[in-house]
Amino acid sequence: MKSFYLFTLLILTACTAPSKPEKKSFDKHIGTWSFDDKGRIGKLVLKANKEFFLIVNGKVFGGKPLKNSAGKELECHYVINPNKTPIPIYLYTHEKSDPKKTQHGLRGILRFLSNGNMEVRFSFDPAKPRYNTFDAKDSINTMVMVREAK
Repeated sequence: MKSFYLFTLLILTACTAPSKPEKKSFDKHIGTWSFDDKGRIGKLVLKANKEFFLIVNGKVFGGKPLKNSAGKELECHYVINPNKTPIPIYLYTHEKSDPKKTQHGLRGILRFLSNGNMEVRFSFDPAKPRYNTFDAKDSINTMVMVREAK
């Protein structure tokens, strides 16, 4: 009789256990982020479809048709890896007709300071590697961005 109850309990446990854990999405970064830092005023817009556009002192990068020096249309995309700390981010452009033709991008790291604040540190020199840490002394490449209300 004990074995019957044990067998029934085992069957019920197996049938009610989730078959596969659901993959969690990471979308904390999606939205419009404003900054006013050291003479740079603008916005960084990160979309759910991995597109971005950047506005710095009124000049818009992305979000509208861009063309390279050869006259080819470009698209602006980003890649992040939320499983690392700090989170690496890569903003880049590629030819619309051939996504494999990637132009130089902007590499950086980000971290969330609170629900509405994000700190980013970009490496503006393509010859230098991506930063791996935040440096309080590096105010040129580091800025705090504030999430705009939807």
